[in-house]
Amino acid sequence: MRECEIGRLKRAEAAMNAAYRSLSAKLDPRGQAKLRAAQQSWLQFRAAEADYQADSARDGTLAPLIAASVQADLTESRRKALQEAAREIK
Repeated sequence: MRECEIGRLKRAEAAMNAAYRSLSAKLDPRGQAKLRAAQQSWLQFRAAEADYQADSARDGTLAPLIAASVQADLTESRRKALQEAAREIK
């Protein structure tokens, strides 16, 4: 199960990165810098949230599965948000 979630996370990250690049290409340098800062903060949030939720299974074998699942869910959500933001820019 963990391998499946890790695979889902990798696919979600690839799609999110593509959406990020698409959005970034539509922004001016100032907008790109703000997007980069937001993305870095979001990545920190994603790691912290996954760690927090996985703590419910602290020291158990489910902790890595929970962390990967949370990261994949959040990454898929972020991809959608980035795609929507890119669509709104003409």
